[in-house]
Amino acid sequence: MLPMDLGDMVGMEADMDQIEHLLDLSFTTNEVRMVGIWGMAGIGKTAIAKNLYQKHKHHFKIHHCFMEKVSSLKAKSPLDLQKWLLSDILRKKDLKALNFGQGAPCIKSRLVNLKSLIVIDDVDDVKQLDALAKEASWFGPGTRIIITTRDKSLLNSSCAVYKVEYLKDDKALQIFQRFAFQGAEPPIAYNDLFISISQLAQGLPSALEDFGTYLRGKSLVEWRDALKSFREAPLEKTTVDLKSSYDGLDELGKAAFLHVACLFNGEPVRRVRKLLGQGKAGMGVLKEKSLIKVSSDRRITMHRLLEQMGKHIVRQESNNNPSQQRILWHHDDILRVLDTNTVSYTQCSNFFLVSFWLARLCHHSLAEAKIIRYN
Repeated sequence: MLPMDLGDMVGMEADMDQIEHLLDLSFTTNEVRMVGIWGMAGIGKTAIAKNLYQKHKHHFKIHHCFMEKVSSLKAKSPLDLQKWLLSDILRKKDLKALNFGQGAPCIKSRLVNLKSLIVIDDVDDVKQLDALAKEASWFGPGTRIIITTRDKSLLNSSCAVYKVEYLKDDKALQIFQRFAFQGAEPPIAYNDLFISISQLAQGLPSALEDFGTYLRGKSLVEWRDALKSFREAPLEKTTVDLKSSYDGLDELGKAAFLHVACLFNGEPVRRVRKLLGQGKAGMGVLKEKSLIKVSSDRRITMHRLLEQMGKHIVRQESNNNPSQQRILWHHDDILRVLDTNTVSYTQCSNFFLVSFWLARLCHHSLAEAKIIRYN
C-alpha cells in the first residue's frame, strides 16, 4: 500500500479538484476516462496521483493498481509491464505463461468487464504507454486511468491533459516552512532569508523540500552562506532530479535547451527561432517536455533552476575553461576570452555572435554580450 502523507496536500487541493472533475470521480458516466497529469520534474505530479489513488481506490473494490516510476524500468519489456498491471488488478501472481504478443489481448479480455483504477506514473516512452493503455476499449465501464508524464506528446487524443503549474508564493512558503522548521513559525531573524530562499525555488515543490531539508537545524550564518550558494547553483539532489529531463532529450533538444538556459530565457520566441538552427523544432520539443513555457506575450520562460543546471552543464563540458565553452554568457569570461585573443572575428567559422547581443556589445555594455561557439 502506498503511504499517504497529508502534508503532500499543501498546494494540491485545486489540482485534485480539477483532475477529479476530468476523471468524473462522481461517476455521472460509465465511460472509461483517462487523464494525463503533465508537468516538469519535481512539480508534484506523482504526489497528486498518489493522493487521488488513495482517496478513491475504495470505489474499485480490489481492482486498482499504482505503477510507480515506470520510466525507471527501461530494462523491463512491455510484456513485463503488462504482467505487472494484470497481476495487480486481478490479484494473481502466476502470469508466467503469458508470452510476447499476448499481453494486450489479455489485458482487453481480462479487464474489459472490470471497473478499475489504474495509475501509470512517470512515463517517458510511448512504447510503455502503448503496452499498458493504448486504447480505452481495453477496459471496463467506469474505469479511470491516470498517467503522469513530463512529455505531453506521449498522451493520445483520448486522454485529457491537465498541466500542473508552479506553487503560488504563499503555498511555496508553507511547503518550505514544513521542511525547514518542521511546520513551526520561523524565528524573526530568519524571515528575510526564509522568503528569499523560498523564492529561489520558484514554486517547485521538490526544490522547496530539498532546500528546507538541507537547512533544517542550521545557524543563521549557515543560512546566509547557503543563500549565496543557491543563487549560483541548486543542490546536487535537485540537479540530479532535473537533469534526468535533459538527459532524455535528443541532440537537437539538448542544444536548444542549453542555448535557452544560457542566452535566451525571457527572449521572444520568434527571435530565438530565427537565431537558432532548427529553432522551431527545438522550441517545440522543450515545450512538450515541460522544460520551457511560452508567456502570454510570446516570450520563452525557463525555470530558474533549469537555467542554472544548463549553465552548469556547459561549464562542466569545458572543465570550467571559458575559452573551450560552447556558449559564453558571463561578462568576465567574455572579456577574458577576447582580451587573450582566444577568439577573434577571423574565427567566424567557429564562432557565431548573436546579432542582437553583438549590438549590445558594440553600443552598450560588454556585461550584456553573449557568445555562442559552434565546434
